[in-house]
Amino acid sequence: DVTVVQVNSQFKPGADHALRPALEYRHNRMDSAPEPGGSVGYHVIAASLMWNWQITQRLSATLSGRLDHMELERSGRLDPRTGLS
Repeated sequence: DVTVVQVNSQFKPGADHALRPALEYRHNRMDSAPEPGGSVGYHVIAASLMWNWQITQRLSATLSGRLDHMELERSGRLDPRTGLS
C-alpha cells in the first residue's frame, strides 16, 4: 500500500521573488512474508521551501530546503531465526 498527499503553493511576494512552500505525507506498507498478518512500513512527514530571486533579467538564484521526519513500523511475529527481538 502506498499513500502520498502533497500540498504546495507558489506565490510572488514581490516582482523579483517567488516562494513555494510545500508539505508532504507518505505512508508505505507491505505484507511481510512468510508470516501471515505481519507488515513492515514507514511514515514520512516533510516540509520544504523554495525561494527564487530574479536578480537581473539574465541572472537568478534559487535556494531550497527540505526537512523530513521518518518513522519505521513493523507488526506481526518475528522469525526467531533472524536473531532479532
